[in-house]
Amino acid sequence: MINARAEGIESKPSFKKPLRYQRCIIPASAFFEWKGNPGAKVKYRIARKDGDLFGFAGLYEHWRDPNTDGELTTCTINTTQPIELVAPIHNRMPVILLPEDEDHWLDPDMSRKRSPACSGPTPQSS
Repeated sequence: MINARAEGIESKPSFKKPLRYQRCIIPASAFFEWKGNPGAKVKYRIARKDGDLFGFAGLYEHWRDPNTDGELTTCTINTTQPIELVAPIHNRMPVILLPEDEDHWLDPDMSRKRSPACSGPTPQSS
């Protein structure tokens, strides 16, 4: 899976183990969304005003490829409802962790407390 909806992720069997033990932060300088009709879509680059990096809330998984029998490590980006800036472009966006939430997201005991990466939109301050 490329994206995992943050809303309700805690109740999805396919995400139970990764949500508990295999959370990650995916660094990014921007993300892209497209708007428009097929063949005439416009690409939008969404980034911080100051150009700094930010982190997406993600999950990873190790699995064996049935075609090659090789081990693969894959990841998914948690997505959520868009903030006001992104809403006119797309109906979803990555969960962007605030710096103060990153340690909490990676904390193995996070399951005892609700994480911002499992809920609503990212604060608009970034």
